[in-house]
Amino acid sequence: MRRITAALIVLTGFFANMVTAHGQYGDYRGGSPAELSGRITFDSRSSAEPLSLPATPYAPRQSWNQPLRISRHASTPSYSPAPTVDEPDVASESSDAGSDRPYCCGGGFLTARFGTLILNRSHPHNETLFFDAFTPTQAINANQFNPGWAAGFEASLIWHDWKGPGTDLEARFFGVDDWSSVQTLTTTGVSVIINNNPQTAIVGPRTITSDFSSNLYSREVISHAWNEDRTFGYLFGGRSIQLNEDLNTQFVPDPAAGLADFRYDVATRNYLYGGQIGIEFALIRNCCSCWDGYLKGGLMANYANNESVATSLVAPPGLFPANNTAWNLAYIAEAGVTGRQKITDNWSLYLGYMALYIDGVALATEQIHSTDVGSATGLNHSAGVFYHGGRIGLEYNF
Repeated sequence: MRRITAALIVLTGFFANMVTAHGQYGDYRGGSPAELSGRITFDSRSSAEPLSLPATPYAPRQSWNQPLRISRHASTPSYSPAPTVDEPDVASESSDAGSDRPYCCGGGFLTARFGTLILNRSHPHNETLFFDAFTPTQAINANQFNPGWAAGFEASLIWHDWKGPGTDLEARFFGVDDWSSVQTLTTTGVSVIINNNPQTAIVGPRTITSDFSSNLYSREVISHAWNEDRTFGYLFGGRSIQLNEDLNTQFVPDPAAGLADFRYDVATRNYLYGGQIGIEFALIRNCCSCWDGYLKGGLMANYANNESVATSLVAPPGLFPANNTAWNLAYIAEAGVTGRQKITDNWSLYLGYMALYIDGVALATEQIHSTDVGSATGLNHSAGVFYHGGRIGLEYNF
């Protein structure tokens, strides 16, 4: 026991001499509080100077508000515990600007869309084009043409958050060029009347075959501006539309021979340029599917052209062209819904419905009554046409 007591006295004196030589204060150089024992160093820094802890597996680097104090008379050092530090939420600091919306709704920075659309073109307006002079009920009327449904192609590219969160820039194209309809009439009277202004008569009965065709192309650049939760937004941008129609009619005196002796051809071209504005709104938003709707309209400057040609194919042959152009104000209105269903992390299937009305254009069936082949004048560019139908395709989110 005496030996143990002597050893303790020697150790106590040795420890006191170290404190006297190196100062009363020390700092903690790293590790958890549980590892304090055996890792304390001493220096002569002032007690007012805060001590700095290096980063450890237990807490980030930080400064203690009070220095670690070592007492000469204490058998064990005392310390203040490290302040509580919250771990940073890495997920909440994601730099992905599009993470606030489902990925199938365009969660990446770029969305490419391509597919097909099937649109129905409205019937032409009620207008008698050709009729039998003796029996006016034997006639071809413009509204008998039924262009019906035709398939086309569409593609778009959307740059998300291009000017900040909630702003998208879209370039879109679609085109349909397969609308067509044919009407045939055999007259029995002494002459056939072409209902232009003034009317043109062809002597003798005829078998009349009239072939109507139409196509439509649309190009637009749209800027979208959504609210914070992307449930409502505005859109505006520029648009160009090209609408072409043809009406080619031949008159055959002898159906058995099948040779035409007269033709009447109409070609109209419309080139529309202008701006549009509208609104868009979310209908359904979840992790796997999204449905949005939109309404938009615009004013367009239309460069319209009517080229009508009456051609006699027998002696003496004759060609009577009428080519007229003019600028006029037109307007468009479009509405639709689009839904996307997620397939993979990047691919989605989209489908939707759209309706488009264009007013202030030159249509082929409207030109016959407005054209004077004798003076080569006439242009009607005040007609309207309606399209509607479905869309389906794929989109990829980059």
